[in-house]
Amino acid sequence: MNFNKEQEAAIYSEKPLVVISAGAGSGKTRVLTERYVYLCEKKLQQYLQKEATTTIGAAVEEIVAITFTEKAAREMKDRIRGRVEEIRNNVETLYAKKDQEIAVKFWQEQKEALDSALITTFHSFCHKLLHEYAFEADIPPSFQVLDDVQAKLMQIDIFEGMFDSPEYHREWHPLYRYYTRDQLKESIKTVYGQMKEIITSVSSVEQFFDCETIIEMQLKAIEQSQKEVLYQFYQSARPYVMELDDSQKAQKKIVDHFSFISDNSFENPTSLYEELKESMPKRISNSWQESNPPLYELYEQLFKPLKETWKTLTGPSPEEIEELKQIIKLFVHMLAVFHEKYDQVKRERAAMDFSDLQQRAISLLERPEVQNDCRKKYRHMMVDEFQDTNQLQMNMLTYIKPQYQFVVGDGKQSIYRFRGADVSLMKELVERSKQELTGEFINMSTNYRTCDSIIQFVNFAFNEIMGSDESSSGPSYKISYSNINSHRNGPNEQQCRVEMITVPPEPEVDEEQEQEQGQQQEQEHQSEYEVIVNRMIGLMKEQQPIVSDKHSDEEIWRAPTWSDFAILIQTRSKLTKLEKALKDKAVPYVVYGGIGFYEKQEVRDMLNLLKWVNRPWESLYILSLLRSPLFGVSIEGFLAIDDCLDEEVSLASYIYEGVFVNDENIDDELRGALTKLKQFYDRWVPYVPQASKSEYLQHLFEQSGLKKQLLLQRNNLQQVKNVEKLIEVLAQFQTASLDELLEQVKQLAALSDKEGEAEVELAEGNMVHIMTVHASKGLEFPIVFLPDLAKAQKGDSGSIRFDKDVRLAVQYNKEKENDPLKTDKKSSPSFERIKQVAKDQAVEEAKRLFYVATTRAKDYLVLSTVDKRSKNSWYDMLLTASEQSGQLNHYINENCSIPEQNEWIEEGELYSPPTIVEHNNIPVTFSVSEIMAYMNDPLKYYYKYIVKVEDGWLEDQEENDEKDRFENSEHLLSGATVGTIVHRACELLDNGFPLDEAKEEALAIIDDELNKHKYERELDHLVEKYEQLTQLNIGKTVANEWAFSVEIEGAIVIGEIDKIVEKDGQYHLIDLKTNKAVNYDQLVTYYTPQLYLYKLAFEKVYGEKASEMSLFFMRAGKEGLKTITFDDAVETQVRETIKKLTFLRRNSVSKSDFQ
Repeated sequence: MNFNKEQEAAIYSEKPLVVISAGAGSGKTRVLTERYVYLCEKKLQQYLQKEATTTIGAAVEEIVAITFTEKAAREMKDRIRGRVEEIRNNVETLYAKKDQEIAVKFWQEQKEALDSALITTFHSFCHKLLHEYAFEADIPPSFQVLDDVQAKLMQIDIFEGMFDSPEYHREWHPLYRYYTRDQLKESIKTVYGQMKEIITSVSSVEQFFDCETIIEMQLKAIEQSQKEVLYQFYQSARPYVMELDDSQKAQKKIVDHFSFISDNSFENPTSLYEELKESMPKRISNSWQESNPPLYELYEQLFKPLKETWKTLTGPSPEEIEELKQIIKLFVHMLAVFHEKYDQVKRERAAMDFSDLQQRAISLLERPEVQNDCRKKYRHMMVDEFQDTNQLQMNMLTYIKPQYQFVVGDGKQSIYRFRGADVSLMKELVERSKQELTGEFINMSTNYRTCDSIIQFVNFAFNEIMGSDESSSGPSYKISYSNINSHRNGPNEQQCRVEMITVPPEPEVDEEQEQEQGQQQEQEHQSEYEVIVNRMIGLMKEQQPIVSDKHSDEEIWRAPTWSDFAILIQTRSKLTKLEKALKDKAVPYVVYGGIGFYEKQEVRDMLNLLKWVNRPWESLYILSLLRSPLFGVSIEGFLAIDDCLDEEVSLASYIYEGVFVNDENIDDELRGALTKLKQFYDRWVPYVPQASKSEYLQHLFEQSGLKKQLLLQRNNLQQVKNVEKLIEVLAQFQTASLDELLEQVKQLAALSDKEGEAEVELAEGNMVHIMTVHASKGLEFPIVFLPDLAKAQKGDSGSIRFDKDVRLAVQYNKEKENDPLKTDKKSSPSFERIKQVAKDQAVEEAKRLFYVATTRAKDYLVLSTVDKRSKNSWYDMLLTASEQSGQLNHYINENCSIPEQNEWIEEGELYSPPTIVEHNNIPVTFSVSEIMAYMNDPLKYYYKYIVKVEDGWLEDQEENDEKDRFENSEHLLSGATVGTIVHRACELLDNGFPLDEAKEEALAIIDDELNKHKYERELDHLVEKYEQLTQLNIGKTVANEWAFSVEIEGAIVIGEIDKIVEKDGQYHLIDLKTNKAVNYDQLVTYYTPQLYLYKLAFEKVYGEKASEMSLFFMRAGKEGLKTITFDDAVETQVRETIKKLTFLRRNSVSKSDFQ
C-alpha cells in the first residue's frame, strides 16, 4: 500500500510514546487502521520467531483503541476487520509456505477476537472497567448508564423539588437578592459539570468550596498577579530609565526609585506600586515626544497601561469580603444539596451519568493492583481525537501507563470546550514527545481531501488568524498554525475555488420612512440567506464542472447535484430564516443534528393532536387542532363559531353534540371541518392507555390524516421522518398518562439542542445538507457554503464561575445606598481575570471552528457575509488576515452581485409513488398474567379481559386467590402490597443497598399507617428468608425486575422476570413468590407456564439459552426453591395457547368461543 513518509513514520514507529498531529484530510483513520494491523503482524512475526529483538507486537486483546464517538469506533473496527480479512485471504502470497498454516490460524483468531475488541469511546472503556472490577469499585455490576437527556430530565425534577421547598427557600432567600432562580439553576449545572470533569472525587462539596479558603486563595492570586505585572513593568522599563537625565529633578526621582528595586521589593506589591506612582510624573506632556522621548515612552507605553491593569487587580473591601463569603457559602450549600439529591436518585436507580463513569474509573485506577492488572492486559493504547479529551481522560492514561501510547490529534480542530475538552493537554503531550528520548512527534501535514487553491487560501488566512509562532510562552489554550500541503494540486485544483459573497446590511430607516416605503424596500433588499440560495440555484443552472469524482487514480470533473452542497452554520438561531429561503425557491434540503427539532411545524402539529386527545374538552386545544393543517380552519371560521356559541354551550359541547349541523351561520366548508372533528371525538376520546405506546401513536399519526397531509407538502419525507422520530422518543417514556408524557416532552423540548433531526439516508436523497460546524467535524462535502461570517461571538454572561485554581468566583449587582434604583457591580477578587481568560479561550476556539468549517470543502468553498465588521467575528478575522497578507486575496473570488433566480424546478422523470400494499395486522399485546388467566380458566378470562367485568363481580375465585389477602391477627394485609414491597427490597439489596436503606425505600409506598408496622414485620420475615437464597450458591445476579416486551407467535408478550442469575456462563431464571401455601406442588403446576413464558422472552431478547428456571417460595426459605424440569411439550402448549388467544382476540368476542 502507498503511504507518504509521515504516514509510514507513524505506522511503523517503535517508540513507546508516539504523538501525531494529523491535519485535516491527512488520512489519520487509514493510519490508525494500518498501525493496528501492523502491531498484529509484528506479533505474528514473534510467533514465527523472526522478531526476537522487539516487543512491540500485540494481539487484538492487548490493544485498546479509543475514539471520540461510537460511530468512529464502529468505522475503525470495520476497517480493521476488512484489512485482517484481506491479509487472511492472501496468506499464500504474503508468507513463506512453511509459515502459512500458522499465519492462517493467527489471522483467523484476530478476526474472531475483533468482535469483542476494545475499539471504543472513553466512556465505554470506563463502563467496561467498572463492570469488570465492580467489586473493587464498590458498585452493583448491573448499573445502568444515563444518557445526557435522561440525566438532564432527572436534574430538572431535582431543581423543582429544591426550589419548591419552604425550608430551603428560607435559607437561600438572601441569594435571591442577587440572582434569579434561573441564573442559579444554570450556575449550579455549569459549576457542577465543570467540577466533575476536572476533580476525581469530592467527598464533601462544602468542604472543597470553603468560602474562607476560596477568598484567601483569590486574594493571594491577586497579589501574585500584582507581583507579576510589576516585575514585567520594571523589566521593560529599565532600558528607558537608563536614558533619563538624573540632573533633572523629576527624572532623578524616577532613577532613584529604580536604583532601590531588588527582588525583595516585590514582596509587598501594593506598597511598591504606591512608591512607583509617587516617583512618576502626575501627567504627561506631548512636548516630551521631542524633548525627552525616553520619559514620554516610559509613561505612555508602560506606566499608563500598568495603571489600567492595576484597576482590575484591586481587591475588595473588608465589608465586601464578608458579603462575598455569605454569597459563596449559600451557593455552595445549594450546590451540595443538588449534589446529594442527584447522587441519591442515581443510587436508587443503580445508575451513573457520563461524568460518574469517568470519576469512578479514575478512582478505581488509583488502586495499584488495578493499575498493574490493566498495564499487563493493555500493552498498547491508541487514542484518536486527543485534542478533545479532558483532564480525567488524561489521568486515565497516566494511571494505566501502558507500554506503548499512540496518540493522534490536531490542536487546530479542538472545538469542544463546552464539553470539557482541554486543548492544552494536546499541546503538553506534543512538547513531551519532542523532548523525551522515548517519544516521537510526527506532523502529518499532507491533505488528500481538498483542492490546492482552497488549501492555499486556508494557509494564508490561518497563518494570520491563528499565528504561526510555535514558542511555548503563549497561553496554553492558544494553538499556533502550521501549514498543510495539498495532494490534489493539478491544473484544475489550482484554479480559484473560494468565493466570497458580500451582502449590503439592511438599511436603517425610521418608522415614518418605513410606512412610506412599505413592502417595496423589503422586496428590493435580499437577505443573506436569499442571496446564497440564489447562488446555489445559479451554480446548478450553470452546470459547470466544479465537482470532482475519483475513478481509479483519475479525477473526473462534473456539474453539481443538490447532494453535493452543504450549508454549515455556526448556531441554529437563524435556521428558520435559512429554511424559509430554501422553501421559497423549492430547493430540497435536510437538516441534521441538534437544530430546533421540537420547533418543527410537523412536530408541533403532532403534539397539538396529542394535547387535544389528552384534554379534548378545553377550548385552547380544540382551537389549536382546528387551526392545524388537519382542519385548516381560518380566523374567519373561528369568528363564525364564536358568533354561534351561546353562553350556556361550550365549544366542546357545540362540536361533540353536533349542534353545528343545523346552524345556518356555518358554511359548508366549516361544517365539514367540524364534522371531521366530531368523528375524531367518537374515535379517539377518551384516551385509553395502550400496551404498545408506539403502535398507538403511529396509528394516530396515520389514521388522523396527519401523515397524508405531510406527504402532500414539500420536503415531505423529512417531515414524516421527524414525526416518526418524535414517536420513537415518546415511546421511550415510562408514563401512565398522557399528562405525564406531555410534561416530559415539554421538559425535553427545553433540552432541544441535544435532540437532532431524524436523518434521511443520503444515498436516497438528492438534497442540500444543513448542519452545524460542530456536527460536520470529520465529514467532507464537494461544495460548502459558510454563511453568517459577520456573526459576533456570543458573550459569556455567567455570574458564578468555576476555576480549577481558585475554585469559585462570583459577580453580583448591589443596590447603591443613595439610589436604590441603581446598582454597583461587585465581584470576587479573581472574577475579572477568570472572565477575561474565558473570553480569550472562546475567541481562540472560534478561530479553530472557522478552520474546521473551511477544511470540510473538497472542491468549492463559498463564504458569505453581511458587510458589517463585528469584533472577533469570522469576517473580522478574515479582513484582518487580508490586511496583513497581500497574497490572501489572490485565492478569493469576490462576488457582490448575485442575480435573482426563479423557483427551482427539478427536471427529469416524475416520481412514481410505490403501489399501495396491504398493511400487516398490528400485533396483539398480552401480559403474562393475561395468558396465565386464559390457560387456567378461559371463561373467567372472557369475563375479565373481553367483557371487562371487575374481579369483585366474579362468583368464582382463582386457585391462587389466597395470595391476594391473608389474615394477620387483627387486620387483613394486602398480599399484592406485600409482594410489591418485598420485590422492591430484594431488588435494592441485590443492587448493593444496606438492609436498612432497602427496607426504608420499599416501605415508602405504604399509605396505610395503621398497619405499616405489620407490613414491616412481614417484610423482615420474608427478606430474612430471601437472604437464605444466597447460601445456595446459585450464581451472581445479572438483572432484577427485568422487564420485557417481545414478539412470540405473532403476539407481543409483556412481563417482568424477578431475578436472573448467572453461573459459569449458565443463566437461571427465578420468580419470587410470597404466597402462603401448604401444597407447594400444586402452585408449581399452576405457575409452570409462567416460567416457560419467561424462558421464551429471555432467550429471544438475550440470545442465550436459559439453563434453569425456578420458583422461590420465600416463606419456605431454602427449601422453597423449586426448579422446573424442562419439558418440550409444555413449551409447545404455551406457544399454542398464544396462537389460539391471538386468533380469538382478532376474530371473535363470542362467549361460546371461550367455553
